[in-house]
Amino acid sequence: MPAARRFIAVFFSTLALGLGGLVAFNAWVDPYDTRVGGPGGGQDVSKPAVGEFTKISKPHAVAALQPRGLVIGSSRSEQGFAPANEAWPADARPAFNFAEVGTTILEQRRNLEHAIATGPPRVVVFELDYYAFDVNRPHSPDFDDALLRRDADDVWRPALRRLALLASVDTLRSSFATLRKSADVLPDREPDGHTVDRLYLRKLAANGGHRAVFLRSERKQYLEPHFTGVRHVAWRERDGSSPGLAEFRRVLALARGHGVALQCFIAPLHARQREVFTAMGLADGIAAWKRALVAAIAEDAAAHGGAAACPLWDFSGYSSVTTEDVPAAGDAESRMRYYWESSHFTRAAGDLVLYRLFDPRGARYPVPADFGVALTPANVERELAKQDADAAAYRATHAADVAEIASLVAAIRAGR
Repeated sequence: MPAARRFIAVFFSTLALGLGGLVAFNAWVDPYDTRVGGPGGGQDVSKPAVGEFTKISKPHAVAALQPRGLVIGSSRSEQGFAPANEAWPADARPAFNFAEVGTTILEQRRNLEHAIATGPPRVVVFELDYYAFDVNRPHSPDFDDALLRRDADDVWRPALRRLALLASVDTLRSSFATLRKSADVLPDREPDGHTVDRLYLRKLAANGGHRAVFLRSERKQYLEPHFTGVRHVAWRERDGSSPGLAEFRRVLALARGHGVALQCFIAPLHARQREVFTAMGLADGIAAWKRALVAAIAEDAAAHGGAAACPLWDFSGYSSVTTEDVPAAGDAESRMRYYWESSHFTRAAGDLVLYRLFDPRGARYPVPADFGVALTPANVERELAKQDADAAAYRATHAADVAEIASLVAAIRAGR
């Protein structure tokens, strides 16, 4: 028995030492930059895991930096909005890009909740994406709710989750990747959370230019999942309820309850993307979704004694920005000003969005007059009708683009 007890004692002591060593090593390397030790006080993006695992690294950054301005949204916003943009109000600086790839509206609400719990921001630019409201869409596989605080007192739960991460083999792999990283490999993100252009420049180089990247995105991300039955997108259940809309109402209540100036917007997708959605039969659903957003905002304002309503800017209509011509097939050299592909816009377009949000009358920053409209109960039906009319005009002037999308659909239906 003494020998057995000694064996057990040695075994557990060795296990404890090994686990302690693992935690200490990962804490020393800090692959997710939980100490937020980057240049200028931002994230240390030279660590590969900071950009690869943003749903781990960005919550830490928000808690440490307590930015006054935030961007919350999908990869479109992560790519398109620079916290360094000069239009950010003085009381919203410093700003941080808290947008992440593939977020649902629930995840976006939790990100806002976390930011408020760690130090309320003054201004939040909040992207509203039809796909984020999809009732059939699961949470992102890398979404970790335990890392996000629920309120100012919710400290220990995220702390224990961080400790568990330090003891994980996945974090150990990230630590080794950090130590092996080459100084010659430039990061894909800025310390303020914004994705830099080189990520998409590599895609353009690898695929042979914009049109090839447009076609790949339209087919792989949207048309193919829809027409092969892999995914059916709907913003409400068959009984008419919408969990996503309920989450959006929580977003409005959170912002109003904590004095956060919320700037909601629908992203400036390229006109080809609307054609893709039309081919998928989503046009009516998207119009109904926009009506529901407008109604939810109006109801929130009315419930607070007629307080000012949260702005809702729609940049998805047809404009001189969203109808930018796509370079011809085989043109690998030309660069579009506003788009990488039909779903993701460049910083140039993102800057125009921020100018419109923060300077709606264009007193300081000129923006094309046809770019963006503030949706309200008084104008939503008129604006939706205008978008339908503009869609017909676009199809007449861009028949080749429309035919190209129709060909994609036909090829997918035929199994090619």
